[in-house]
Amino acid sequence: EPVAVRFADERVWIDRFEALAGATRFSASGALPVFERSPRTGSDGFSLTAIGDIGEAVRAVAATGLGMVPITAGSGPLALRARVAGSFEKPVITSDLEVGPGSMTFEGLSTATDVRLRAHLQDDVVDLSEVHAAYEGATLDATGSLPLAVVGATTATSTSAVASLHATATGLTPAVLRG
Repeated sequence: EPVAVRFADERVWIDRFEALAGATRFSASGALPVFERSPRTGSDGFSLTAIGDIGEAVRAVAATGLGMVPITAGSGPLALRARVAGSFEKPVITSDLEVGPGSMTFEGLSTATDVRLRAHLQDDVVDLSEVHAAYEGATLDATGSLPLAVVGATTATSTSAVASLHATATGLTPAVLRG
């Protein structure tokens, strides 16, 4: 479908963006001020959605060169819903990510199955409400909270939140360590 993007009133407007990459559908709409000093309206912000497959999403990120992805194969559903508020100069991102159930193969390791992830990003903190995977007979379950600054991500806003991770691994055998 054609993309409808325009610039007016110190804002970038995405009237319509729909794209299909393989079985992954991307959509975006909304308006975002370019500058922090731009006048505000009550409806400022972009809504972004990506719904598709884990493997396709990994290949898409790798193809853009935005970052190194250590996942060599993957399958299963993936849904990302995000809202970008603030401005291009100082974006404020809120998002929800749901992955799985699915499988993933990491570089040099065996395939993890029954992979599930539920995460929410707000105020530069990722809240992990569910992390689950089965690997070589072992099971990992985790929840936690991770400020973006802990992984070296710099944002327009800052937080003093601390990282926490609560994990349980069961069924650990030598096969897990061999990968």
